[in-house]
Amino acid sequence: MRLVAVGPTAGMMIETDKPDGSGADNWYMDIMHALPMDRIQSLWIEHCVSPWLGNIRHLLTSMTELKEVACLMSYTSVSVLNALRTRDGEPPICPKLSKMRLQIGSGATVLDEKLTSFLKYRARIGCRISALIMESYHYIGEMEGLHALVDDVEYRTSLQWLSQMDLPEVCTTKWHAYWRDWEGAWDT
Repeated sequence: MRLVAVGPTAGMMIETDKPDGSGADNWYMDIMHALPMDRIQSLWIEHCVSPWLGNIRHLLTSMTELKEVACLMSYTSVSVLNALRTRDGEPPICPKLSKMRLQIGSGATVLDEKLTSFLKYRARIGCRISALIMESYHYIGEMEGLHALVDDVEYRTSLQWLSQMDLPEVCTTKWHAYWRDWEGAWDT
């Protein structure tokens, strides 16, 4: 799992590929206590596997000002879409979310039905997604019916790299010998 949160003058990256039984259940609590969750406006989730997927909903629920979410199109993105759904009568999760960026890696496929169902759901609860950017290393054919659900749909193809979160200078400058080189870590 890799989670990056940045602001104009600070940044935090949590990265691990070795969940342990005790830490995996409450990793999100450390994040929620360390960050002003109600001020986060953009969330990029590069890769997330069990057991962390189940806790994404807890993070999203506390991000009331979230306007953009970006994730790889895979089981991670399906879990994020599912985490943003509520039961009838419950308040919407991330009510200001208006922009989605889905990145389709090599060999991945777009899960048309899941995405279409999610976009219809957001429109029905009054939290319509107004911008959808779909990026890939290979050509993506246009999905039928998307323009009826989203105001601005953009398809991007890049042979070199997909978009990345803009990092503030504090995250791209090596300030101290013990500070990890963020640019090198983010590019991997």
